[in-house]
Amino acid sequence: MDRSAHPELQNIVKELEKVKQQDAVLAQIEERLYRMKDIAQYAAANDLDEKEAAKLNEEIQEQLAAIQKLKIDYADL
Repeated sequence: MDRSAHPELQNIVKELEKVKQQDAVLAQIEERLYRMKDIAQYAAANDLDEKEAAKLNEEIQEQLAAIQKLKIDYADL
């Protein structure tokens, strides 16, 4: 079947590709959110010294920054 003869099919294929890209971005965000959850659970379960707490806070901030960057980079999806 010739795709050029079916503009509706072309639109559906484009939309499918867009959804695949969105899914990939959401998977990356989900991975970072789970990492943040793991950090928070670890911090809640352990008596952290200042240095370790600061390190974990920094890692959470890095994860948040990465999520924000993904949201900005893929805002047009």
